Amino acid sequence: MAYDPDRLSRKLYHQMILADEFEKQGIKLEFITQDMGTSPEDRMFFNMRGLISEYEREKIRERTMRGSREKARQGKVVSVGSIPFGFRYNEEKATLEEDIEKAKIVRLIFYTFASENLSLRSLAEKLNRLHIPTPRGGGRWRSSTLGIMLRNEAYTGKMYQFRKYHIEPKNRRKPLARNRKTSTAIRPREEWISVNVPSLVPAELFEAVQRKLDRNAELSKRNTKRQYLLSGLLYCSQCGGRMNGHAIHGITYYRCHHKGDPDKYLVGLDAKPRPCPCPEVRAGLIETEVWDTACQLVKDPDFLIQ
Repeated sequence: MAYDPDRLSRKLYHQMILADEFEKQGIKLEFITQDMGTSPEDRMFFNMRGLISEYEREKIRERTMRGSREKARQGKVVSVGSIPFGFRYNEEKATLEEDIEKAKIVRLIFYTFASENLSLRSLAEKLNRLHIPTPRGGGRWRSSTLGIMLRNEAYTGKMYQFRKYHIEPKNRRKPLARNRKTSTAIRPREEWISVNVPSLVPAELFEAVQRKLDRNAELSKRNTKRQYLLSGLLYCSQCGGRMNGHAIHGITYYRCHHKGDPDKYLVGLDAKPRPCPCPEVRAGLIETEVWDTACQLVKDPDFLIQ
């Protein structure tokens, strides 16, 4: 039993599929606001209600989006859930204000990265040694978090809203997910709406950090000169994590990503991060084995069936 057809679903084809499946299973579908008859007229009315509900849903979404954009054009912050670290939200004015204590950490991160010869991983390790709390209140910084923070233009006094929109992912991990649009994409820059916020770091410092990030990316070890045939396709026998390729003195290996990157270490029973104990595998040996097996499958149908 449901209160109304639009409470069952606001999409017409979802309502029709559910009603058909209930009928196949011998389940009677009932609503409080209307009778669910079996005549063609009843079915037509049910479909019309579903169509109207879907139209109403889209109109509500359109009006909400239009109102949010108008508020953003007036200089108000509408994306409250994505407030950058170092700011706090003023509900009365619908704007961002500087959080004095957190802003000190932001400035420390920018100045340290710009003045010292550090990678993002080294910077994260230094912050962890100093026991500086993370944006979520934890005690362990990660290079990915720092990378996003150091590239955020909001720290120079200009925050952009409506930069992203939701889309369906190319590879869905959960086929039955209720929300199908679980990935995001970047809108064209002319559709972004800028809002003035307090400047936490000078523009010159921000530009210096960007140049250093770009230079580090060019010199990164990840810019490997070898293509690993099975990178991301092998799984660790110890923890189930993916195995990626890397080289030591020109010799290539595959190792668990819970072993090579300190940011991805597994947390042990003592609550301390520890690398995965899975041994590294010589790339030449495992790639040859997999390739020979694949060739045998193609050439020998009997082996494929077996």
